[in-house]
Amino acid sequence: MRDSGAGVKRFLVVENEPAIREVCLRVLTREGFDVVAVSGEVAHDMLEEKEYDLCLIDIGRPTVNG
Repeated sequence: MRDSGAGVKRFLVVENEPAIREVCLRVLTREGFDVVAVSGEVAHDMLEEKEYDLCLIDIGRPTVNG
């Protein structure tokens, strides 16, 4: 899903498990994407602040339902 010249794709990774969040951040950054990796508690605020091309969201989030 690389951009064809219009800029780097921006991903938001929402994951409460720090180790998984870090792996996602490293892999996607290494592939050339602009990645923000956060826990579920701050994800809503991040979505309000910026637009993302893709959001990868953990479905087993203990603090946020839905």
